Amino acid sequence: MPVRIIGMIGVTPPTSDAALHVIEGGLSTSYLTQYARAHDEAGFDLALVGYSSSSAEGFLVALHAAAHTKKLGYLVAHRPGFVAPTLMARKIATFDHLTGGRLAVHIITGKTDEEQHGDGDFSPKAERYQRAAEYLELMKLTWASEKPFDFSGQFYRVKGARGRTFADGSRWQPRHHCMSSRSTRHVSGIWSTRPWHSMQATPLFTCTAWLK
Repeated sequence: MPVRIIGMIGVTPPTSDAALHVIEGGLSTSYLTQYARAHDEAGFDLALVGYSSSSAEGFLVALHAAAHTKKLGYLVAHRPGFVAPTLMARKIATFDHLTGGRLAVHIITGKTDEEQHGDGDFSPKAERYQRAAEYLELMKLTWASEKPFDFSGQFYRVKGARGRTFADGSRWQPRHHCMSSRSTRHVSGIWSTRPWHSMQATPLFTCTAWLK
């Protein structure tokens, strides 16, 4: 597997000499554009667009940056639970089409319980990992199903759902990260070899696991 170089986009000039630029604070469109172009011109493959409960919305940040760059892919952090998975599947596929296949998605379940509370999610962390697994399962169905489908799980239930903007489901591959050396259950993710180089590419997913 070839090495891929991943940077990280900030959305406003840093207020200190810190070397790490995170997505927090205010929002400067000129700084964001300049920062994204610097990554693009330097040959980075992807730029991480982070997430916090008080930050600018990552997909809109990435869409703006993509409109001002040529090749750079965007690894957008996303927390399941705030947007319905069927809607999120359409949102991801639409973004991928509009940017020529330059989207990657990083599935996370929250930094701390307290930060999740800021967006109205009071589910404990172990439950959030379980929800993320079901979330991904339903998104896959939305991308892959050519006919309306029903789904009934622990966290989500839909009837007659379908997605008309597809990703390439034949390229799904599991990716795992374990929380602990103790017993775990894995959340299957999706990975595409070159997700940002072709239309309808399967967005890249990095996922995790939860304690059993």
